[in-house]
Amino acid sequence: MRACLVTVLLGLAGLPWNPSPAHSQPLRTALIISNAQYADLPPLPRCTASAAAVRDALKARGFEVVERNDVRRGEFDAAIGALAKRTAASPPSVAVLYYCGYAREFNGRSFLLPAAANIARDNDVLTQGLISKSLVDSLARVGDSTGVVLLDGFQPPGASATGLARLVEQIQPGSFAVIGVNNDAAAQGPTATAQALRAQLTGEEVSLEKFVGGMRGELAKGGAGTAFVVAAT
Repeated sequence: MRACLVTVLLGLAGLPWNPSPAHSQPLRTALIISNAQYADLPPLPRCTASAAAVRDALKARGFEVVERNDVRRGEFDAAIGALAKRTAASPPSVAVLYYCGYAREFNGRSFLLPAAANIARDNDVLTQGLISKSLVDSLARVGDSTGVVLLDGFQPPGASATGLARLVEQIQPGSFAVIGVNNDAAAQGPTATAQALRAQLTGEEVSLEKFVGGMRGELAKGGAGTAFVVAAT
């Protein structure tokens, strides 16, 4: 399966993404969730490699990075809540939420799967999965902050889709950008998203808007497929 890119551009603020020492630096904080080992699904070694690439790139730019691996549903919620609380406590700030793992669509919505998920019936995802949109909503409620949510999704065996493309219909314009990519589990090494992020965080200072535009260009160049855009208002 070729990677498929979904991009939602949401009211990007002008805070510098990688400010130089001459600028006052807002809090830069990140949460990386990598679900590479599942209880009832094939492993995703690409998530381990991708999370490491994203972590190293963000740390090199001064981000405070929290990593969570192979999280259960409760741990998922707690980690996202902690990121939102940390971001809200130090405005203005730039926050990054990166997820790598399985996602599946049910009833028109995308759900991210915790590592312990055991989806015997399609509707089991309602109690075991986490609605993808809820990650964006958790950060969108934080005032005076901006950032990006990156969802590196893999389609589980037997699932019809990850549902990430549905986000363009469901997310309202706000201060956070969302980038969702459907990946090929059979490929090797870091995902196109992780590689593009690493490339965008090298070199000169860049605004968040330019960062997201660069990500979109890099992913399209890498054959990541059609971009779906919701313009800022």
